[in-house]
Amino acid sequence: MIGIHIQGRLGNQMFQYAFIISAGLKLQTRYFLSFYHHPLDLHKYFDMPHFNPLRNKIINLMYKKRLVKLEKVSEQRELLPKGNIDLLTDKKIYYGFYQSLEYFQSNIDFIKSAFQVKSHYRQLFNEKLQLNGLAKEKIVCIHVRRDDYPEHMVLLNEYYKKAIECLGDIQDYRILLVGFRAEEYFKDFDFIPKLELFSDTIMNDFQMIMQAEMAIISNSSFAWWAAFLGGNKNRKIIAPKYWFGFQEKIENPIGISSNLNWNWL
Repeated sequence: MIGIHIQGRLGNQMFQYAFIISAGLKLQTRYFLSFYHHPLDLHKYFDMPHFNPLRNKIINLMYKKRLVKLEKVSEQRELLPKGNIDLLTDKKIYYGFYQSLEYFQSNIDFIKSAFQVKSHYRQLFNEKLQLNGLAKEKIVCIHVRRDDYPEHMVLLNEYYKKAIECLGDIQDYRILLVGFRAEEYFKDFDFIPKLELFSDTIMNDFQMIMQAEMAIISNSSFAWWAAFLGGNKNRKIIAPKYWFGFQEKIENPIGISSNLNWNWL
């Protein structure tokens, strides 16, 4: 038996869930999600065929009452993902964010099947597309994340300007800005002609990034997953090189860009 301590918001929880699934497969052992400081958001938005909420609740209660004893192990963030993978052993509960494709590289299809957007949210998204005349349009989606980041982690406008230039001719595309409280930052993107504000619910934003023919994402785990889960293999994804470490030019977290055929600026 192994566990993962759930922390952070939706994108972080997706990385943690993907990690523990793959770790369980590697170790050939069962796993559970431990959450008490942070609510579990995953099952609100995704059909999770590999997750049994009742079973997880029972094991979680047993762990809290010390009927299941597991040693706590923290992610070694100074290591490459392979280093953390090599340290995996049974009868542990893992603490960390594990933000890299490398943690589940050998189980990609299985992991993707674990995150199927619930039909309710797919329907709402399709209704939104119809309402805004977007259903048959080609889309460039721009994601912004600023509301809860300290200043040194907020991407500069130079990143978005370079990203737009890299897309080439987008005259025939609808260009949409998404992200939590994106309306507050809309004026900061006045250098993008014909930009429209799409930002809506969390899952409408997520699905817009998933489905757009081109996406410029922020250094957000939420945007990482939406870009990763998109079904069109030929679409263009632009992401910030070094992620949180863009100012120091040192990748943080290590491995966030591993094995992804995206355009890194």
